[in-house]
Amino acid sequence: GRYWHLWKHGQEGRDWLAKALRLVETEMQAAHADGSTWEPEEIKLHAQLLFRAGVLETSSAASARLLAQSVQHYRTLQDQRALARCLQELALAVSDLGESEQAKAYFTEGLAYARRINDPWCLARSLIGLAGLHLEAANPQLGVQLAEEALAIYRQQQDGHSTASAMTVVACGHLALGRYQQAAALLEEVLVLRRIFNPERKGSPWASRLLGLVEQMQGNYGRAVEYYRRSLLLRQEEQQIAGMAWALEGLVEVMVILGQPVRAAHLGGAAERLRQQVGSVITADDLPRYEQAIHQACEELGEVRFQVAWATGAALTVDQIITYALADPTNA
Repeated sequence: GRYWHLWKHGQEGRDWLAKALRLVETEMQAAHADGSTWEPEEIKLHAQLLFRAGVLETSSAASARLLAQSVQHYRTLQDQRALARCLQELALAVSDLGESEQAKAYFTEGLAYARRINDPWCLARSLIGLAGLHLEAANPQLGVQLAEEALAIYRQQQDGHSTASAMTVVACGHLALGRYQQAAALLEEVLVLRRIFNPERKGSPWASRLLGLVEQMQGNYGRAVEYYRRSLLLRQEEQQIAGMAWALEGLVEVMVILGQPVRAAHLGGAAERLRQQVGSVITADDLPRYEQAIHQACEELGEVRFQVAWATGAALTVDQIITYALADPTNA
């Protein structure tokens, strides 16, 4: 599972893990047809397969189901380190489904296990997760505080990749607080770190998406479009459907501002279909701004024209979506 995750062979990994799960479950059912309980090593193997399959799964709902089963196994085994890691991934999955309070509970439980076993990596990961949830819940001060605690841990561990991720969350907090220059400076540093620690990668889709929003909020719409498109392409390479939708939603907002409601509706319809495909929802901090843009596009076009344009966008394939988004002239 780790090989496929690292090298972005997601579909191949999902296929092999699905086969392995079916094989193990079939063998276990046969071995315990008499009602006997599974041995600890059997439970551990099943838990590991469920965990890896859950991490690679693109559907948030399916991921949550797999990871919840893995958590149950690790509770049985009383494996605190594995529980901490699995709870973190489960929190991310249910967060994508819009279940913020449940995600917060899972991250908090994972944080408690991480402190108990004194695992810096697990501790920082839970702090970052909680920071993100507090940012979504319009509590940026606490979000920045938690993210900075995680950032200090990653720097102490000399983990460049995770340091960049924590810096991105801190930048989210500055962005929410209207500190655009501080957010931009951190995000530009993130892009530099990504190039240093992963030169094969073409950039950071997350940082690029946030830089797009920074530019948008400062009225630099041409620059915003460039960053949103860059994020979209990187997410496509990663086969990260929810991330593609997030990038498209940024483009929707800018298209409305630039007086292009038809294109905004096309892109909005495409983004909605992608989110429905994986069971993802727009985060609470983005939703009011996005809904305002959609409402404005609908008013400018009229209900009938808007619905037609929306349905047209929803019918596009992924390749057509990318082509359309990149071909969109902004004249900005």
